Amino acid sequence: MRLHPTGKFDNAALPAEHIEVKPLAAAMGAEIRGVSIPAITDDQFAELRAALFRHKMIFLRAQRLTHAEQEAFSLRFGPFAEDAYTSGVPYLCQQLLGTLWDEASAHKTEITLGQVTQLIDRSTDRAAHNEHLTELFRMVSQSPAMLEITASRGAGIRTVQGDAVPLPFADGSFDRVLTGHFYGHLLPDERTAFLAEARRVAGDLVIVDSAERDGQPAEQWQERILNDGSSHRVYKRFFTGDRLAAELGGGTVLFDGRWFVAVSA
Repeated sequence: MRLHPTGKFDNAALPAEHIEVKPLAAAMGAEIRGVSIPAITDDQFAELRAALFRHKMIFLRAQRLTHAEQEAFSLRFGPFAEDAYTSGVPYLCQQLLGTLWDEASAHKTEITLGQVTQLIDRSTDRAAHNEHLTELFRMVSQSPAMLEITASRGAGIRTVQGDAVPLPFADGSFDRVLTGHFYGHLLPDERTAFLAEARRVAGDLVIVDSAERDGQPAEQWQERILNDGSSHRVYKRFFTGDRLAAELGGGTVLFDGRWFVAVSA
């Protein structure tokens, strides 16, 4: 099963005189070096902003900001708007990852598939004290670059290059499978095969995916244009929490919001 586009990607850095831009993967993402956000100059910000549009996602490490400095930096990109992902979602990571931070349940293990890197990054900060963290997570991806980025964060998460069907693990290896914006790309036969694999390796399955929106078909083929001008078609579905739970044979709706839903089954 191949769920990623083929062909060439262009994530090369544009020329910059006031900052250093280091691409992190073939398709998107870059690390910005040589800049302190509280003291950022207009020339540095102009190049940083251009890098954001170029690479879609940028990282500035080891920054120390006050709330006022964070606000001032954010306003340089434009006025504040409602946060689509975090407003009104208290303790979402805890809901999705269950009892990860409960010392009494440190034996829980989990496998992650799909775009959950940010969730992993946030959760490991709070769980770093747990000496068994290396036994809690496995991250599976077809992308060597994404696995390298995850491993470089030093969180102790073990990474495995592989596919979702078949999953490269023995029966009953995990307590939970967590997927982020992955299930909605699967065609009917692929869904059936993946759900069978998830049930084989774990007792619980948590799916996070895109929410259904007014005026948008619940199922569609989308054309994606790459930086080099080439295009590819991507199958995409959108869900309500109740409909996704019903499709999975019943379960608990963890979150049913404007932009995404999360279901445990």
